[in-house]
Amino acid sequence: MTFSHVGKPFLAYSQRTWSVDGQGARVPMHAESGYLRVVAPKESEADRVQLELTVADPTGLTHLYEGQASWHRAGAVPVVEHEPSTDAALRAQHLDCLELLLRTTNVAGSSTAKAVSAVERRLRVHVDPTRDQRRALTYILGMEAVGQPMQVS
Repeated sequence: MTFSHVGKPFLAYSQRTWSVDGQGARVPMHAESGYLRVVAPKESEADRVQLELTVADPTGLTHLYEGQASWHRAGAVPVVEHEPSTDAALRAQHLDCLELLLRTTNVAGSSTAKAVSAVERRLRVHVDPTRDQRRALTYILGMEAVGQPMQVS
């Protein structure tokens, strides 16, 4: 997963995933790219950082997301349903955490794309201020597709 600055008020985003076969070689699984931008908050929501994310993938889908970024102090990071063991372990270490929570407002697909009706993404950057600001990223993706309820991976 890569976020990069391109000189404009947004970040370029790309992600590539792979599995490892029996011989230790990488086998491509998924790729996507898009843009993340901060939206100026309304006066009534000045304590929240509003975000928009656009994503396109090679399977014929485009996703539009809206959400927010929030900062959680050590010991106050919320528990989420289907939390990966790595996230739980990091939370147990009482690390500070920057969390991005994004939900689709629109998913569009080509005539050959699988039917996806909703996607939720939760990214957490855990920071340990006692160890020279070492960081760890956890990522939770939930998808409602092909007639199935939201499933998290």
